Amino acid sequence: RAYCECLSRHTTGARLIAIGGGRRAPELAAMYGVEPAQDVDGLLARPDLSAVIIATPEMMHVDQAGRAAQRGKHILVEKPMAPGVAACDEMTAAAARAGVTLMVVKHWRFRGVHRRARDLLAGGAFGAVRRIENRTRVALASSLATVAQKPFYLDPAGGGLLMGWAVHNLDWVRALASAEPRSVTARSFPEAAGIGPSRMEAEFIFANGVTARVEVAIDLPASPGPGETFRTLIEAERGRLDLDGYGALRISRGGEWETIWTQPAFDPRNATDPIRLEAYAAIVQAFIDTVRSKATPPITGWDGRMAVAMFAAAREAAARNEAVTC
Repeated sequence: RAYCECLSRHTTGARLIAIGGGRRAPELAAMYGVEPAQDVDGLLARPDLSAVIIATPEMMHVDQAGRAAQRGKHILVEKPMAPGVAACDEMTAAAARAGVTLMVVKHWRFRGVHRRARDLLAGGAFGAVRRIENRTRVALASSLATVAQKPFYLDPAGGGLLMGWAVHNLDWVRALASAEPRSVTARSFPEAAGIGPSRMEAEFIFANGVTARVEVAIDLPASPGPGETFRTLIEAERGRLDLDGYGALRISRGGEWETIWTQPAFDPRNATDPIRLEAYAAIVQAFIDTVRSKATPPITGWDGRMAVAMFAAAREAAARNEAVTC
């Protein structure tokens, strides 16, 4: 629904014409006054369709993206790009063969706090990034509710709920490091009843020497404290940045901490909240602009692949109890 809302009210240069492939497709199509497709093939057969947004479970992405590419449709695909690296590579290859755009959703890059922090770092006032600490903390009750609503997270063919969260963190620290990861050490991946693997603690070393510690815990006994749902601390050559993904961007350059910007409050579970949709609308607009201009998308298939690869490497490092090459 979030993408329907974006295309209907918050983006330009494209229009929503059909919805298909899921059990809610007819209801959603009626809600937005467009045609329901009987299935994915029926959707892709439309001659007036030039691009698709794939918002299905990740184990379906490789097949659906492949069929869309064969039909010459440009593709915006939700995260995780696929459950494994080989499937990600297959999707990228299919898009390349067909000459269509493939872009992956990574909405945290487009959130207000994060976008402004990257602009500050790009401006050079803080110098090079040296170390990153990033964490996500979610209550077990919330995770159980998510799995109850979306039981595909328990399907062994997919990546699981922990991976669904962690690819956000891993993509974000890689974007901040502006380099490829070279090695990772990690702790064990414990499991919680009803949600499967529930925690990841990993430290990555990137090719440019940046280190990033990533913690994802989706099994807390109670709700996380203020600013703990998605938090990033960045140490740079000439200062520090503190990013609360749902709150404030604060900076310090040798003195007191200063609040630069605060995210207006929104309901993360409300698919039509215009403040929540800002990041999604920015992604959809970037995709539209990329397709129309035939440019390289801001988040490529390689970016989606690397988040999956980093998760797999961390899991392997935890299992082997030693550093693993990414």
